[in-house]
Amino acid sequence: NDRLLGFGDIALPGLLVSCLRRHDLLSRRPLTKGYFLPALIGYFIGLNVTIAALIMMRMGQPALLYLVPGTLGTTVVLSSCRGELNLLWDGIPAKDQVFEDSAEEDSEYKDGV
Repeated sequence: NDRLLGFGDIALPGLLVSCLRRHDLLSRRPLTKGYFLPALIGYFIGLNVTIAALIMMRMGQPALLYLVPGTLGTTVVLSSCRGELNLLWDGIPAKDQVFEDSAEEDSEYKDGV
């Protein structure tokens, strides 16, 4: 059996990562301050752990066992630390003070102040 990963192993975490990217864009967060990059890195690490487990155990492994903690676990922990878990769960864009201040500074700069 040459099949290592099923379609669900790619599609389900991919849906979460794409939703996080959209949330970051709606929240006007840069790539380094949002949820997309940590989830993508978590997915990459989870995929590597899955492949290592497949090679070491020489039998099929449930890939989501390794991918979910890397993507969803990272997202839940990060959003809890930021106090934004409810916003993320409801799909409401976050209003960060830091990003609002930078937007105000940009508008003041454009107005010539």
